[in-house]
Amino acid sequence: MDIPHQISTQLEQLNQGEQWTFSAQELYMSHNDFNSLSILLTRASEEKGEFSITRTQHNKPWVGTHSVTLTKH
Repeated sequence: MDIPHQISTQLEQLNQGEQWTFSAQELYMSHNDFNSLSILLTRASEEKGEFSITRTQHNKPWVGTHSVTLTKH
């Protein structure tokens, strides 16, 4: 199953107001790929309005984790 489909399926299962947070590491993605995915999700959020997206980048370089939180509307 591809990652956009996984995300879409997970979002469909959320109730209104529920959140789902995931990271690049959880999806086994490089940071560059995860950044591209975040941009894609941001555009989808703006176009469809079905969810909002919050991107988090940790300031500690040794953590190396970027995460995204999706909130279903």
